[in-house]
Amino acid sequence: MSHLLVTAKQHIEINTALAGYLKKNGYLNSFKAFLAEADLQNENVDSNAATLERKFLTNARLQVKVTNLEKQLAELQADACRDGPARTNRKPDEWLPRAPERGTLIGHRMSINRVIFHPIYTLIVSGSDDASIRIWDVLTGRCERALTGHTNAVNDLAFNAKGNQLLSCSSDMTAKLWDFGQTYSCLRSFAGHDHSITTVAFTADNMFLTGSRDSLIKLWEPETARCIHNFRGHEDWVRMIRLNSSSKYLASCSTDRAVKVWSMESKNLIVDLFGHDHVVECIAWASEATVKAMKISVDKEADVLIEGPPLVLASAGRDRSIRVWHVNIGACLFIIDGHDNWVRGLVFHPLGNYLISVADDKTMRTWDMDNQKQIKSILPHNQFVSGVDFHKTEPYVVTCSADSTLKLWECR
Repeated sequence: MSHLLVTAKQHIEINTALAGYLKKNGYLNSFKAFLAEADLQNENVDSNAATLERKFLTNARLQVKVTNLEKQLAELQADACRDGPARTNRKPDEWLPRAPERGTLIGHRMSINRVIFHPIYTLIVSGSDDASIRIWDVLTGRCERALTGHTNAVNDLAFNAKGNQLLSCSSDMTAKLWDFGQTYSCLRSFAGHDHSITTVAFTADNMFLTGSRDSLIKLWEPETARCIHNFRGHEDWVRMIRLNSSSKYLASCSTDRAVKVWSMESKNLIVDLFGHDHVVECIAWASEATVKAMKISVDKEADVLIEGPPLVLASAGRDRSIRVWHVNIGACLFIIDGHDNWVRGLVFHPLGNYLISVADDKTMRTWDMDNQKQIKSILPHNQFVSGVDFHKTEPYVVTCSADSTLKLWECR
């Protein structure tokens, strides 16, 4: 029988640890016999009573880590094989973010709350607790410009359709409209909410909306800086607002656990979506490609609240679940569970049948809408992942985090 190469000192340490284990757990007869046979001193045993158990638990934890690393290595090897000769055969609607990241963008000094792509160019814009907005070049990874003017955390960002204006909002209770592409100057500031402004959105006719911790959603006319309508209905902090692709319908979510859908034409609340049992942090409208791929059918007996093509909305939050809604009939199509902490961001694939989510469990997960199964999970950051976006025409995904960094992911 072969023996491991162990030094005399290690022999003594092993024997002492084993003796300590026997004594600590009451195996006194075995302890005394082993003490005599191993030629150990009783006084040396007490200080090592828990050593064997500690080493066993440490080995168990290391084995779990090794298993997880082996699994990740297998996934990376599988990706590498698929992304070799077969990469050119993958269609754009199948492109998904894959590790490792293309780059890490460093420049903010505090937690980053929102990140978005420019609607046309390969540019990224981020807003942070450090009160700054930064513009990044996707291809070089460099910060091209920093916009300053807010005096507190920047909470949300939005581009108009042309991409020549940027809207930001802040805990300083203002929203700011910026020129984008020429002077990058602040064109106008908007104040009117009684608390932090947490979310913004541009309409198709270049007006914009703000949502606040004061529970109101306001519609603004940029030229006059005048609020022309208040959407009232939420009972608490409005966390996020998003317009669908036609700008006909506005979705909002809140600390009151409700998701609401409003008509931008009549300004009336038309759909209430209930089901979350905690704060709803984020929402996202499904792309037309995703809706088409989902092949949604409507029960003839269902009450239709919105006529026309099917509208699909996803919502998520502190109950760790993602709910996908058929807005036209106000029904939940399915619930996706998998995250281990608050879900902070959602974005649908612009061309395919996938949903990407990020959360405080430090993961970015990709879900197949056909079977509601997770097909990929990546650990992009060392701290909470607070936002995610998918470029509409280029194969890039970007994430932001409480660790003050952005990560850029190539899709393939």
